[in-house]
Amino acid sequence: MFKNLSLKTKFITSNILIGFFPFVIIAVLSFSFLSRVSENERNVSIYYNVQNVADTLDNTIINSNEISKFIVGNEYVRDFLDPNHELNSVLYHEKYLNAKQALSGLPFGTTSIKAVGIFSDDRQRCIISGSLTQMNITDEEMERAIDLKGEWFWSINNNQMAMCRMLRDKTDVTSNLGIIKIVIDQNYIGKFFITENEWINPSFLLLSTTNPGVLYKSTENEYIQNFIDANYNTDFLVKNNRKTSFYKTEQSGFYITPWVLSDQKTILVGITPAVGYHYSVILKRLMTGAIFLAIVLSFVQLLLFRRLILDPLNKLGVLMKTIESGNFSAHFDIHGNDEISVLGRQFNMMSEKLNLLYNEVYYSKLQMKNAEIKALQAEINPHFLFNTLNTIYWTIKTNETEAASQMVQDLAAIFRLSLYRSENGLIPLELELEHIIYYLRLQKARMGDRLIYSIEIEIPSELRKQIQVLKLILQPLVENAIVHHESVDTPIEILVTVYEAEANLYYMVHDNGKNADFDRINKILNDPSYASYGTHGLALRNTNEIIKLKYGEQYGITCTSPVDGGTAFVVKMPLQYNGKGENAGYV
Repeated sequence: MFKNLSLKTKFITSNILIGFFPFVIIAVLSFSFLSRVSENERNVSIYYNVQNVADTLDNTIINSNEISKFIVGNEYVRDFLDPNHELNSVLYHEKYLNAKQALSGLPFGTTSIKAVGIFSDDRQRCIISGSLTQMNITDEEMERAIDLKGEWFWSINNNQMAMCRMLRDKTDVTSNLGIIKIVIDQNYIGKFFITENEWINPSFLLLSTTNPGVLYKSTENEYIQNFIDANYNTDFLVKNNRKTSFYKTEQSGFYITPWVLSDQKTILVGITPAVGYHYSVILKRLMTGAIFLAIVLSFVQLLLFRRLILDPLNKLGVLMKTIESGNFSAHFDIHGNDEISVLGRQFNMMSEKLNLLYNEVYYSKLQMKNAEIKALQAEINPHFLFNTLNTIYWTIKTNETEAASQMVQDLAAIFRLSLYRSENGLIPLELELEHIIYYLRLQKARMGDRLIYSIEIEIPSELRKQIQVLKLILQPLVENAIVHHESVDTPIEILVTVYEAEANLYYMVHDNGKNADFDRINKILNDPSYASYGTHGLALRNTNEIIKLKYGEQYGITCTSPVDGGTAFVVKMPLQYNGKGENAGYV
């Protein structure tokens, strides 16, 4: 009688019988485990989060010291600060330009240093270098610089965080050259205060043992404000350096981790709410328990349903494999009236119909599948990937970080676009164009002046999202032009044109290559028996096959020699719009 029940009824009944009691037991054990959260695990997690931020700030202090050493040792800066030459004279102007030029090589934009200002003792002479055009030195800063006799101190004026110190003449340490003021880029530093820890996410304060008040706050929240309102003691923070402890205020409790930086005057404080931590740990444990429960229940259900459900399904699967091999005489024995029996009847009907449609449908779909697999295999050329990564490496080695960053972004975009999937195998024309732009940009970064390219798109921008095309059609054509002419001494010139005509969409890739073997190219494209094509010839053939299989024999790739010379590949596809759209996206 049980075998005649519906599959849904069997599933619900089995889950009630075997799922309830194990779930209760596992839930009790899970909550019992959650009640004993590891103190050491929490402290270690917070510790490393604070350490990472502290290392970044220490680098800022180190950079400031290096800049100070450079300035003291630079003869142009010392000459400019020399009080013996008259202000506003030609000589003064000349020394100013020399000193300004000397400071232009400082690493602004790549570090946390925003600007550097150098002032003479009388504040009559001033040089500012960096992203700021104006900077001043206050009386308080001047007095502190003199009192501290060359030691660094933090200063905050007009919401500017800066490091200041007196500059000593390297030839006479008792003589003052002037004062240096280094303004810190708070936005740059702020990026490093954002942690990626899903469960423990501290907020940060930056304090000074020599300055009252807060130098910097990573965010505004009640925990930071409660800590500030509690009149914290810097001596207490120094004493508990690199130790995580619970800090209780009248409003709330939280964990703090103070970290004294390398200058011994700056304290980084990580503040982690206790409530948020405990809730995050509980959630994590619940997720772990749920996964474990699902695995256990799945295993038990598999054992229980093996005879009633899995064995019949396995038998049906074997029969489907028989059909896949070309034997359409397979027949499923039906017992009962449940969903599997209904599925068996449908299978028997399908096998009979497939026997009639096999010759005209099966082989056609098999060829389409094989072509799709070949095209998919050719999506990312290993040589292109190797050359690109090698170029990125040497770009980084030459400290061209901006160019390297752009290349990494372009390569990531290519990979992302290659993962785009849709139900009908088509993508918006806009994505195909983006892909070839990123690809050509990477090739340009590698080849430099040896590659000259342009892209002409005659399709209105508002239609590029609506027009649907096969993906990765343009790349094999452009790649072929580059590979076959890369060894030539003259630059490779490539023109990519996208246009429509007579309800068809056309791609044209025109290069300046000479002596192209058009007979061989046409054999690669149109002669299935021709086998001497190489790696890139294979990519052209696969691309042409997938177009013809998708749209028909009247479409595909042709190769011509334009009147102005060179070689041109033209792709013809029907102009197809998205309509209501289909499910599509990135996998």
